[in-house]
Amino acid sequence: MLQWYDALLKETAEHHLMVDFHGSTIPKGIQRTWPQVMTMEGVGGEEKRTNTSAHLTTLPFTRNVLGSMDFTPGGFQRVGLRPNSDAAEAGLAVVYESGLQMLAGSPESYDARPLARDFLAQLPAAWDDTRLLAGAPGREAVLARRGGDRWFLGGVYAGPARGAGVPLSLGAGRWLVETIRDGADGLVQDRQVVRGGDTLGVDVVAGGGFAGIACRWHPGVTTCHR
Repeated sequence: MLQWYDALLKETAEHHLMVDFHGSTIPKGIQRTWPQVMTMEGVGGEEKRTNTSAHLTTLPFTRNVLGSMDFTPGGFQRVGLRPNSDAAEAGLAVVYESGLQMLAGSPESYDARPLARDFLAQLPAAWDDTRLLAGAPGREAVLARRGGDRWFLGGVYAGPARGAGVPLSLGAGRWLVETIRDGADGLVQDRQVVRGGDTLGVDVVAGGGFAGIACRWHPGVTTCHR
């Protein structure tokens, strides 16, 4: 199989094709030889019915450390088959790094969740910086990833509902932070202006999480969406 990878990658390099190996082994430095390998699965991904919230909060510290991970997040239509909330599912697109982020939702599931759909539409193709804001494997993972002058936030949690505090280690100054969380009747968006280094408070449901965007604030800035 590894010889097949090399044979295939020689051909795809000659044709300038990017590659996603799904149903694959874990990455072991293959991108050093073949930089067109954008991502590989090698993980218990979105389609696994045995996934738990604890598993989702552990992957950033285990499998994803080895390299890009094709988890295929965004399967909103899998209500009852996945262990996390809708806000946490949106946050996975930031929490998990993948050179090609393959979103696994149906068009209808995105149309039914316009806040999540609009957030995912803002995600850049590549990240310029990554910071772990809070984390404990099996309990929580909150990451911030920068694309240009904006920071994208994603948080996933295991366990009961709580009021989560997220240290915003994004830089000095004032930031507009738009977050998506789970409400009683679906996803809810909050907006607040905070200072760098403040703690962002987010209400998290059981097995929940959040997604968000932070941008520099000055008078007249009302949204981070572009």
